[in-house]
Amino acid sequence: MAAILPKAAGRAFGRRGFADGDLVTRWDAIVGREIAAHCLPLRLARAKAGKAGGTLMLRVEAGFGLELQHLEPLLIERINAYFGYRTVTAISLRQGPLGRRPVRLAKGPPSLPAEAEAALGRRLASIEDDELREALRRLGRSFHTRQGG
Repeated sequence: MAAILPKAAGRAFGRRGFADGDLVTRWDAIVGREIAAHCLPLRLARAKAGKAGGTLMLRVEAGFGLELQHLEPLLIERINAYFGYRTVTAISLRQGPLGRRPVRLAKGPPSLPAEAEAALGRRLASIEDDELREALRRLGRSFHTRQGG
């Protein structure tokens, strides 16, 4: 599977103008999570021979298009810095739904058995700084949970 997937994905990305797929697969890392949460790359139209860069077509959530227009120079700069050359010189926006994305839920602090929680509380009782004590409590819970209780 590992040998076949890059070849198959490469063809699919190639049809959309994405030579190696990095722009799609690393979108969050390239433009930042805040921007990536509201838009997705659809296609990269290459410039004509002899011209640098191309036009990146993005699907943008309703209500974010105007802000993205203002962020266009920053977006182009981030993309080109990632690739090390002028990959993109312009951005074209298409408004529409982004589709379902996996929701990342924040994990709460791990729970401990009552006996372990009480022991941890006794160890931390002498710490006067509330913030430090709570940070150490979270660390202790995490450590206890990873050690298998």
